[in-house]
Amino acid sequence: MEAPVLVVAGAQDAVTGLAPVQAVAGVFPHGRSVVVEDCGHFPWVEQPAAFRAAVDPFLAGVGG
Repeated sequence: MEAPVLVVAGAQDAVTGLAPVQAVAGVFPHGRSVVVEDCGHFPWVEQPAAFRAAVDPFLAGVGG
């Protein structure tokens, strides 16, 4: 897939952990990951401002 991919994860995610998140982002040529500090498995709920700070520039960069 040539589309840009953003994978957002919480630094304290006990469900997934960080290794799989980084691995998934690495599968895509234009993939990247962002880790949200002080956050578990649901960054959009637990740290909405930090989540938006990661997602908004990504979407702006891809024309979203």
